[in-house]
Amino acid sequence: MDADTEVRRVSPIGLLADGYVDLINGPMDHGWCHGYTCQERISTFYMVVATGKTYEMYFTGTNPQHLRYHLLNSDDTQSLVVGTWYANPQRLDVYRNGIYIAPTNAELSGSSFTYKEKDPNLADDQFVPPLDSQVSGLNYFDRELQTLYILIRGNEPIDVKTSPVIIVSFDMEPVLVDDFFEENLVANLAGLLGVEEDQIRVVDVVSEDSSKRKRRAVEASSVTLEIGDPPSPTIETPGHVSSTNATSNYTTESPASNYTGSNSSLTFSQLQDISSYLVSEGQTGGLNDGLGLNVLSLSVTEPVDTPTDPTGGVRATNETGGPTSGTLYGDLQAEDDETSGDSVQYQIISNLDLYMEPAGTYEEMEFVVQPVIHAIDGLGDHVKNVGNKNVPWKVTVSLRAGTGDSRAVLLGNTTATFISGYANFTNLVITHPGDYILDFTVTQPANLSYAASSDTFTVEIRPYALSVVASPSSSVEGEVFTTQPVVAIINNVTGEVADNITRDGHTWQASASLVMASMYLGDLNGNTTIPFNVATQQAEFYDLFINEPGIDHIIEVTVTSDPDDYQLTITLPSFNVACQSGHVPTGASKAVTLEFDADYSTVINGMEDYFTIMFINQMSATYTNISISNVQLSEGSIVVDFTATGPESDLDKTLLFMYEDVKVGLTLTFNGHTITSKSTMKVDGQDYYGNDPQALSTSSSLAIILGCVFGLVAVLLVCVILYVLWRKKQKARKSQVAMETIPLDDSTNQEPMSARLLKYDEDQDKESGIGTPEQLRAPGLPALQINGGEFDFTPDDMKEMNIINSRPGSSASNRSGNNTPVRAPTVMVESLPPGINTPTGNEETEIDVIQHMTVIAMNSDRSFRKFGNMDVSMTGSMEKLRKKLVAEMPKKLSGKPFLFLKESLIEVETVKEKKLVVSEIYGGDCVLLKFLPDSGNGDYSIAERPHWTKF
Repeated sequence: MDADTEVRRVSPIGLLADGYVDLINGPMDHGWCHGYTCQERISTFYMVVATGKTYEMYFTGTNPQHLRYHLLNSDDTQSLVVGTWYANPQRLDVYRNGIYIAPTNAELSGSSFTYKEKDPNLADDQFVPPLDSQVSGLNYFDRELQTLYILIRGNEPIDVKTSPVIIVSFDMEPVLVDDFFEENLVANLAGLLGVEEDQIRVVDVVSEDSSKRKRRAVEASSVTLEIGDPPSPTIETPGHVSSTNATSNYTTESPASNYTGSNSSLTFSQLQDISSYLVSEGQTGGLNDGLGLNVLSLSVTEPVDTPTDPTGGVRATNETGGPTSGTLYGDLQAEDDETSGDSVQYQIISNLDLYMEPAGTYEEMEFVVQPVIHAIDGLGDHVKNVGNKNVPWKVTVSLRAGTGDSRAVLLGNTTATFISGYANFTNLVITHPGDYILDFTVTQPANLSYAASSDTFTVEIRPYALSVVASPSSSVEGEVFTTQPVVAIINNVTGEVADNITRDGHTWQASASLVMASMYLGDLNGNTTIPFNVATQQAEFYDLFINEPGIDHIIEVTVTSDPDDYQLTITLPSFNVACQSGHVPTGASKAVTLEFDADYSTVINGMEDYFTIMFINQMSATYTNISISNVQLSEGSIVVDFTATGPESDLDKTLLFMYEDVKVGLTLTFNGHTITSKSTMKVDGQDYYGNDPQALSTSSSLAIILGCVFGLVAVLLVCVILYVLWRKKQKARKSQVAMETIPLDDSTNQEPMSARLLKYDEDQDKESGIGTPEQLRAPGLPALQINGGEFDFTPDDMKEMNIINSRPGSSASNRSGNNTPVRAPTVMVESLPPGINTPTGNEETEIDVIQHMTVIAMNSDRSFRKFGNMDVSMTGSMEKLRKKLVAEMPKKLSGKPFLFLKESLIEVETVKEKKLVVSEIYGGDCVLLKFLPDSGNGDYSIAERPHWTKF
C-alpha cells in the first residue's frame, strides 16, 4: 500500500503455524519491458490459511508502512490471529474500514491516549487479542517481542499504518516511580520541548531488575516515552468511505466512543528537530535540570518518513527501467531500511580527547598522520554516537597563537564531522616550519564548551630528494658522454617533482664525482659543478667524460642549497668506459687464484662489490693482453678467484709475467689500504710455478725428510758394519795403499773452459773417466752448438757448474778453479814516508780483481753462440756487469732484453743482480746470457714486465 510498492521488494514472506512454514514469493515483473529489466511488481500476496489459528508472519524486506490484511470469502464466524514481526518498530495504528481500533493496552479519553501497564499477576500474553473476540482488528504490540498481534474476523479489510513518532528511553539514577512521577515527567518534557502533553506518552517504566515495577524504590530506573501525534480516529482507505458515525463494534474492553484525537499536529521535520534537541541536550547533561532527573544515558529511535515513489508515477520502459548505477532501487531501499528506525544508544559526553596526534608534518604538505578527535564519557570510554544523523556534531581546529612561525597558516578542511564517534581530519597543511599546538573546539551544536589540544609537534622543512632523469649507459675513454647525467628534485613523500624550489630565497647547484675514485684509472672531467635549472627543477650536465677505460663507473651527484638547508645526494647506475680501439681480449680462459696478505674484515668486508671493480680495473691495466672476469672473493686473508681470458699464447705469457710479479709481491691499493700478494699462485686449481722448478708440497717435503732420516740411519748402520769388517781386513794386510799426490800447480796445465768449449779433447775426456759426450748429455736435450759445431761439457765443467757434485774425483778435480768467489775487494797496504800523518801510518789501496772472460749466449733452441771477450770485474755486482755489457756490445745485443744464466743454466733473477757478486755466479771464464722470446713485435714492453730492464 506504500507509494513505492511496485519497486520495493518485501518478499519472500514466511507464514508460520503449527511448526510449518509457508514461503510466499513475489509476483513476476509486470512492467512494459523485455525480460526482468523493469523490476516492477505488485506487492499482493495470496495465502491459504485455516481459521481458528494463530499465525506468525515475517517479511524478508522492511515491513510496509501501510499494510492491509483481507480474509477473503469468510464470514463473521471465522477468525484468526496474525502476529507480524517488525525489525524497526514505530507506533503501529490499526484501522477497520477506516476507523481506528485501539490496542488492548490503550486508554482513550477525549484527546488523551495512554498505555496501560501489564498486570504482573496475570500471564505475559494478557493483552494478546483472543480468537473468540468479536472485535475484528483488535490489536496489541508486544515491544519485547517486536510483534504486532491482530485479530481478523470476517471479510472486512484491516489496515495497519506506521505513524512517525520518536521513541526515547532515559536511564536514570534510582527514583521513586509512581503516578505523580509519570505526570511530572510528561509535563516537564512537554514544557522543555514546547509540545502538547497529549503528544507525549509513557510507554514503559522499568527498573534494572525487570521484575520490579513502578511505585517501588529501585537501584536504577529507565523510562520509555513516545513523542508524536496520537492516532487519528479515522483514515481514508481506497474503496471505502470513512465515517465517524459508522458502527465501531468496540467492546467494553476497548472503549473509544469519546476519543477525539489531538487538535495539534507535529510534522516530520518538527519531529526530527525534537529528536536532535533531545540527543544534544541529553549528551551534554542539559536534560537534567529540565526533567529534574540525573540522566545517565538515553536511546532514541528516529521517526521514519513516509515512503515516496522514486519513479514519479511514470511506468518504466526498456530505456528507463532497470537498475540505477548498477543497483536496483529495491536493494538501495533495503540498505536504507537496515538502519532506519533503529534505536540508537547515546552516552553522556564528558570531554573530547585527541585519539591520534598529528605526525609526519612538513611545510606546505598534508600531514602524513592527520589528527583524529573522539569523545569520551565520564568513565573514559569511547562515545560511539555523537549527535544524531540530522544534526551531527562538528569540531573545528586552529593554530594556537604564539606557537610556530607567525607567518604560518593552517590550510585544508579545518572542520570535521563526528562519524561513529570520531572526527577525522584529512588534509591539514601548515605553511611554515616550526613547533606548533593545535586547538580543537565543538562548533556544532553551538555554544558548547567541549575542547581538546594536541601535543607540541614540529613541522619540518619540505623533504626533498633526488631522482635520476637520465644517466650514461656506456662511454668511450676521452669522449663526452652521449647521454649526460640529469637529476631532478622531487618531494620525498609524494614522489612528485618538487615545485617552487626557490621559495625562501633558495638557490641550488649540483656537483658530480666518481664514487671511491681510487677504484678507477681515469678521472671525471668536464664541468662537474653546474647551477640548477629552477624552471625544470633539474640539473643537466653537458660535457662530462672519463679519460681512461674501466668497468662499473659510478657517478655520485650532490645537490646543495643556499641557504644551506639542503644537501641531497644520489648515485647513478654504473656504466663501462671502453678503450678507443674497443678491443676486448678473447680466446682461451683459465681460472686463477691469488691470495693477499691482509685482513678480510678490515679491508673489504661489506665493500666486496667495490673491491671487485678495483681489482678488474687495476689488473686489466697491468696485464693488457687478457681480460679479467668472474671475480669471486673469500676469506682466508683475501682470496681472489677470477677468470683470465685471451689468445692462448698471450694468456700463457701473461700468466708467466703475473707469476713473476706475485713472487716479488703484487700490490694493490683499495680504500686507503695497500695489500700485497703472497708468493703463491694457482692456475686451474693447481699450484703454478712459471719457469721455476716445481716446489714440493709440504706433505711431499715431509715424506722426503722422513725418508732421508731413515735412509741416513740405514747408511750409518751399514757404514758401521763395513768399518768393523775393514778393520779386520786391515790387520791381515801386509801392504798399504799410497795416496795419489798431485802437484799444486797442476791447474796451470789445465785448459780454461772457454778453450775447451772451442776445442774438444777426447783423450782428456777418456782419461778422466767421465764418459763420452753422448753419455753426459741429458736425455732429450740437443747437443750444444758452439760456432756451428756440437759441444759437451767436460766433467770439470760439470763440477764447476755444480751439475756433477756427487761423483768421487781426483784431488785435482776437487780443487777450486781459477775464479774463487771474492766477497770483498783486495786491499794493498803500503808504508808511507815519515811526516805523513795517517791513523795507521800506512796507505791502503783497493785492488780490483779483473778476469778476461768470454761472453756466450744460449739461444731458444738451447744452442750457444759466442759474442766476444771482455774484461770483467770479479768483485763487482752483476748489475754493473749488465751495464758494462750494454755499453761495450750494443750492436750485438740490439736492445733485446736478456737474463744472466748461472753455469748450471738457471736464470739469475733480475731483482737480485744488484746484490750478487760476479765471482758468486761464474767460477770459469765464461759469461752466459739468455735472450727472452720475441713478443711478436720484437720485444716485450716495460708495462708487461715492470721489473725487467729494457735497453
